[in-house]
Amino acid sequence: MRLYFLILVTLTSFGANAKLNCDEPFVDIKSDFLVKEIRSIDEDSQEPTLRQVIAYDSGDLTVVHQKTCAMSNIQIEYFYNNTNNSAVVSNFLDIFNQIKSKYHLEVNENFNHGLLDILKSSSLTSKNITIASPTDSVEYDFSIQVEDSYFGLYTKKLSFYISIGGL
Repeated sequence: MRLYFLILVTLTSFGANAKLNCDEPFVDIKSDFLVKEIRSIDEDSQEPTLRQVIAYDSGDLTVVHQKTCAMSNIQIEYFYNNTNNSAVVSNFLDIFNQIKSKYHLEVNENFNHGLLDILKSSSLTSKNITIASPTDSVEYDFSIQVEDSYFGLYTKKLSFYISIGGL
């Protein structure tokens, strides 16, 4: 009986220690144009999530999705119509620089110019953008979608995904 009790206590303590610590704070995105913030728990992973919606005076819209636990996953979706690529880059960098600051990310010297080139050509090349961290693993991806009736409101979407940390 003692052996059974000892095994039960040992297994229970391992199970309790195996729980992930999901207390890592989200990036506190600051913007004068922030219109909505939604906090929830992901049904599949049980990770805390934060979704922030930013609506600019130009009509552009950004949705920032954050999920954090063992690693931080952040996605920025920037919806726009205009051809003022410098305004899109400026708005995007306003958000990205807050992420960069929190996680001490390093970017290549011509990051801003590389992002502008991506928007102008609507093509992605890895030589334009480099993001790294001195302490954590970093994976990232950019994509651009161009459609005539994206949600009936926007013709273009710049998507950026970054994963920081993990094993």
